[in-house]
Amino acid sequence: MISFFHSLPTLVKALLLTLLLSPLTVGYASEAGLHIYSGAGLRNAVEEVARLYRTNTGNPVTIEYGGSGQMMARIQLTHSGDLFISGAMPYIDQLNHGGEVLSSHPIALHGAVLAINKSAAEKIKSFDDLAKPGIRIALGDAKAMALGRTADDILSHSDKQQAIRANVVVHALTMSQLAIYVSSGDVDAAIIGHHDMIKYADKLTSLPIPENYFKPEVVGVAVLKSTTHRQDAEKFVALLTSTQGKNAFSEAGFPPVGHH
Repeated sequence: MISFFHSLPTLVKALLLTLLLSPLTVGYASEAGLHIYSGAGLRNAVEEVARLYRTNTGNPVTIEYGGSGQMMARIQLTHSGDLFISGAMPYIDQLNHGGEVLSSHPIALHGAVLAINKSAAEKIKSFDDLAKPGIRIALGDAKAMALGRTADDILSHSDKQQAIRANVVVHALTMSQLAIYVSSGDVDAAIIGHHDMIKYADKLTSLPIPENYFKPEVVGVAVLKSTTHRQDAEKFVALLTSTQGKNAFSEAGFPPVGHH
């Protein structure tokens, strides 16, 4: 079975992993502890804050990871859970409009970079080169993940939008999936997060996205109306927005709000 899996094309493996692992629940499942929904791309930072929370309080935490849009839909379906940590505030805003949110807070900036597989670097030397015939591009699904929204915003400002969109061969549901597509060479380019660019620096090169094309999304946290652990949820929020929490996000590639 393992040899069969490794023989599959990278695109197929990425899709299978997404089906198997997203949404993925990690942590300590317990009715007595917090239940948190989080964007998958925020995992490294959230895990560090969760570790600090467990150390400080001794309380368990259960975390479900998936695209922020997926997690929003899950909350709308189940009307359960204590906290939602989203890669983009608009997902929290949608929940707020639906009466699902008690309070919300910004945490960090969720920037983007144009990542190019090194094998395609000679073909793509500027953002406009994405419009060249034959270029293969991966973007995030705007309904499923924050960077999908960002990519849509970026392309909407380009006068080559139509030609670039014609070169999109796959839409990813998570940030890790996007990074796999471009780092493996299954596509030539993708709009990914800074932290994934750092992670795959040996396989990728980057190009700047024109500054007037987009503003970084804001990572945020919401205390859900369905929470059954209001005080513990507020403690976790306080840790997220503390210096320790900001440092955890900065180290994971998400700078503080107010920094570019």
